[in-house]
Amino acid sequence: MKVIIQILVKCYLIKKVGGIIAAAAIDPIRWLFIFWIPEVYGMDVKSIGFYAWVPYVGAMVGAWFGGLLAQNCIKAGWSVNKIRKLVA
Repeated sequence: MKVIIQILVKCYLIKKVGGIIAAAAIDPIRWLFIFWIPEVYGMDVKSIGFYAWVPYVGAMVGAWFGGLLAQNCIKAGWSVNKIRKLVA
């Protein structure tokens, strides 16, 4: 069991395997928007697109403010380790 965990950790550190894992995590969400939501709620692609932009804008704003927060904390003299724990 310990060997299997070590192999999985090494594979996770390889960028290509990490990309495959990320795609496997994101694909069900994409299929949710393509198939399940239109069938259950009777929405077309245009109405889904009208609401689908909201999480992306939220992520963009959060990343932007997180960067500003980290930058201001660095200017205030905080340690990098403390800022990483705060922002993450």
